[in-house]
Amino acid sequence: MDEILEGGYSLKRFEGSIPDIATKHKLDLLLEKIAGSDVIKKSIEMKNWKKAYSIVGDTYEQFKAYIFSKREFDYYFSDGIQDAMKKQFQNVFKNSAKATELFAANPSFFKSLSNDITSAAKLVAKANNGELVDLINWVK
Repeated sequence: MDEILEGGYSLKRFEGSIPDIATKHKLDLLLEKIAGSDVIKKSIEMKNWKKAYSIVGDTYEQFKAYIFSKREFDYYFSDGIQDAMKKQFQNVFKNSAKATELFAANPSFFKSLSNDITSAAKLVAKANNGELVDLINWVK
């Protein structure tokens, strides 16, 4: 928990309801910190998956909502699948339409990953040549 709370964040509340015992779903967290007169929120998405899955359907819609919210966020995955999940996220940006939509919604997020990402086309290029995976810092 110390890694999650570093940077002055504190737990505001759990997102979601009672954990689903059958799927071993963990509750997600909403963190907050005060920076001057601003309240900065950060979402923590916790996935207890046994294997890597594609970022499609509800998973994609949730990721898209995080990008559109312009809040900080991290995804925590089960041990051993983090690298595979970074590749799955990279695959999202190989789709030009999705990359364009996400980049347009929050260009500063992508520019914070690399000064080279100044357009959706450059985002797609980094994904297609395999460079984006090394910049994906929201997967833990």
